Amino acid sequence: MLRSAFRLLVRIGLVVGVAASFGTGCSRQAEGERCDFEWAGDQDCDDGLVCTPCGQLQQKKADLCCKPNGAYTDTRCIPTTTPNQDICSNHTGTGGTGGTGGTGGSGATGGTGAVTGEGAASGIGGAGETPETPDGG
Repeated sequence: MLRSAFRLLVRIGLVVGVAASFGTGCSRQAEGERCDFEWAGDQDCDDGLVCTPCGQLQQKKADLCCKPNGAYTDTRCIPTTTPNQDICSNHTGTGGTGGTGGTGGSGATGGTGAVTGEGAASGIGGAGETPETPDGG
């Protein structure tokens, strides 16, 4: 009984956790928050905002979601007096290094011959001796 109650609680917890992750994972950025001008454009920004490249902003630290046409209420969106074409999203990196191969296993050791006179069945074990028959053969 206790076990089934525990399972039920675990299942409920998983459902609630998954639902919560979907609810918070799709929020869009507010004014003055980072966006990716090069790869996402305005999709990163909340409605009514555009992704402004850092070359058009006074603080050239990152591309930011700002109001269009130079209007702003967040001081991070103050336009520069000397705009340029700079984009601060940096997608030029190098790939990781390759992994190394695994090591080979060691060789198996052979079995020993059977004591009953029949050949051994395992590994490279030698065949046992054939017992002599009573007629001397």
